[in-house]
Amino acid sequence: MSVDDLRSHIGERIIGAASLPLRSIDGVVEGRTVVECVLDQGVMIVVMRKDIWERSGLPLRHDMVLTMENANNSTNRTMGFLPRVRVSFGGMELLLRVQVVDNAPFEILLGRPFFSLTSCETKDFRTGEQHVMLTSPDTGESLRFATREKGRRRRESVEEEADF
Repeated sequence: MSVDDLRSHIGERIIGAASLPLRSIDGVVEGRTVVECVLDQGVMIVVMRKDIWERSGLPLRHDMVLTMENANNSTNRTMGFLPRVRVSFGGMELLLRVQVVDNAPFEILLGRPFFSLTSCETKDFRTGEQHVMLTSPDTGESLRFATREKGRRRRESVEEEADF
């Protein structure tokens, strides 16, 4: 979307977009699986889809399930809880607490706990693009990432990327 697309036909005033897609960054789960991580500050937890959990090899705790309320007021229960998931972003390794769901339109959904842990700063542009700066809670190191629109398919593992 260009700035010219934002200009209204009444005068030269700039008008905001009616909607914009969620943004995402790539993460590596447990050092082996590259996933699309959708950024959403309106979510109270971090959520992982079942197939990503299955590839992680981590044990799932069934004693800590949640009932999630969706935007349309429907509810569904999580399958369980992962208390310590290693996810790397550009070499910055984080430990996340994650709920697992059976089916979802994302691989990982990064909610408020992620933004808080990383002291995440976002920079949004009129074009719809977004940059995020993540700060490691362990080292204080900060990395800036350009995000992309949610939905771009990724390769399944780090090893497959090394083949190119």
